[in-house]
Amino acid sequence: MLINKRFRFIFSTLIIFAFIMGVVNLFLLRFEAGDVYPAYSSLRSDPLGTRALYESLDNMDNIVARRNYRPLSKIKSGKDTTFFYLGAKIFTSDSVCKDFLKSFETIARSGGHLVIAFFPIMKDPLKPLCKEKTSEDSEESNLKEEKDNCRAKDDRLVSLAERWGISIGYDEKEEKSKGNALKAGPGIKELNDPVSWHTVKYFYDLADYWKTIYTSGDRPVIIERKFGKGTIVLSSDSYLFSNEALYGQRHPEMLAYFMGLNKNAVFDETHFGIYKNPGVVNFVRKYRFHWFVAGIVLLAVLFIWKNSVCFVPPHEDGLEESKEGFTSDKDYTHGLIGLLRRNIPKRDILKVCVEEWEKSIEHGRIVNPDKLARIKEVVERKEPKGKKDHDPVGGYKTINEILSSEIVK
Repeated sequence: MLINKRFRFIFSTLIIFAFIMGVVNLFLLRFEAGDVYPAYSSLRSDPLGTRALYESLDNMDNIVARRNYRPLSKIKSGKDTTFFYLGAKIFTSDSVCKDFLKSFETIARSGGHLVIAFFPIMKDPLKPLCKEKTSEDSEESNLKEEKDNCRAKDDRLVSLAERWGISIGYDEKEEKSKGNALKAGPGIKELNDPVSWHTVKYFYDLADYWKTIYTSGDRPVIIERKFGKGTIVLSSDSYLFSNEALYGQRHPEMLAYFMGLNKNAVFDETHFGIYKNPGVVNFVRKYRFHWFVAGIVLLAVLFIWKNSVCFVPPHEDGLEESKEGFTSDKDYTHGLIGLLRRNIPKRDILKVCVEEWEKSIEHGRIVNPDKLARIKEVVERKEPKGKKDHDPVGGYKTINEILSSEIVK
């Protein structure tokens, strides 16, 4: 019976251990593939990610690639840096948040090369939000539908056409497929290879300072402009940056054109909701304070060890005094006794008691002078001249007998 219980326990433990190891291995495989991250993230290594482009740039001798986990508002300079903002979903209409545009403009104005590639879509995302009104609808229903379905105006939004001189459109009439190829714009001789496109988004009403890089039919889909010391590149599709495109439809000339001559490549991860909050551990790793922390821990351990373990045995006299002075009672009388034992030697105890008693006589108590003289004689006679002569208890009894016959006047 006992053997069966042990066998069941061991068998159950093995099953639980195997289950835990399987779950851990599954999570490791998921994180290794990166499919837990959003599409077009540089942390994702499956076809929908952009990790291949990130690692390719990082493996080049003259380029340093890194990821951005800080809010865009904290980036103050983009000099000698190409900033990739891939899989963007913020520009769904002509109204854009001011804070995003301000952060982008700061990067480009300081000398950065900003590349914004939009998330590919196959239909107009605004079409189901604002339905067309017919003459048969009543005024009340129209107002209610406009209030419920259409985008409300917000002071934090700004017109993209007024701020950057572009508008975003969606062409659903022309069928889009993976075979739909683009062609380089006029004056772009270094980019002659056709590129497949996977979105219905395009740009129109471009200002004069925008330069068309690629067109789909007659509609611009990749455009570029100078902004301050840097440049801004907008692409209506992010597919050409993906791992799938680099595997089957790579265009190194176009990717090199996007990268430019900068030595730094930064892939933004914050718009995917991926942030890093630096703490003490990151601070220690960054400045290599490992040995300093280890030294502090070692000192703390030695301090605790020193105060908890006595390496030198106590002296015998000190041990006796500590034993005599120790009391387990919490009464104040015992505390006073212990205090006296620590501060008054044994040979002086009788003399000190008589001196303190004489002080009390000064407060109105009158003692017979003869008996007081006899008490002093007892103290002088009982003063120890050696360890064997020490008898404070006998002297105390003698003084007590003298005082018992005392006559108070």
